[in-house]
Amino acid sequence: MEYAVLYIVGIIAIASALAAIFVKSLTQSVIAFALFSLCIAVFFALLRMPFIAAGQLVVFVGGLIALLLFGVMFSKEEDVSYEPFFSGVHHFIFSYWPQIAVSILFFL
Repeated sequence: MEYAVLYIVGIIAIASALAAIFVKSLTQSVIAFALFSLCIAVFFALLRMPFIAAGQLVVFVGGLIALLLFGVMFSKEEDVSYEPFFSGVHHFIFSYWPQIAVSILFFL
């Protein structure tokens, strides 16, 4: 029974994490992130860590999601034109190459 719940919650967590990344509406992205945080709390509950699960619910699902939703709701939504993916990656690599080089050397 626990394995079935684990697999179901795992699939929901992966789907909500992908939805939080790829959804174009910022409000829907925050709601998907809330569902992902709720799935993480369920994982902690399945591992028999109720205090950490309750902390996850209070801090992330309760506090952070409310803060993000207030920030999204009170900000002006503009029409955003999306650039091709590779132009953003090209700009990122050539703009931040010293930071990338230092981080790679740090982790080696």
